Amino acid sequence: MHLSRLAAHFLRTDDLPSARACAALAAALAPDSYEAQVAFAATSARASDTPRAISAYLRALNLRPTAGAAWTGLAELYLSTFDYEKAAGALRQALLLDRQGQRPWGRRARALAGQALAQLTGRAKT
Repeated sequence: MHLSRLAAHFLRTDDLPSARACAALAAALAPDSYEAQVAFAATSARASDTPRAISAYLRALNLRPTAGAAWTGLAELYLSTFDYEKAAGALRQALLLDRQGQRPWGRRARALAGQALAQLTGRAKT
């Protein structure tokens, strides 16, 4: 089993320490692997290590600029840090890649855009 897939398995089973270890090793051994970078981003995000997660998503997007799921994940992280300008750019990329909202990450990008707009216009539900 590939290390990034093993990391994803550990994330699904809520074994964050094992997921992080596998993802970090995958990213170190295969720095040019989109999958390894996304696994490292996802595990870092789950561990609330936002700076590392953002860096890993950016590396992944350098490798595969048309990866809508990575754009959506990156946008979510930017929103969590209140960097609305960068979040808007990442959401724009995701939405351009799935204009009809047919993919799960495209639907997530639409939901995030709506939430961000509600927050910015003061209509967010608390």
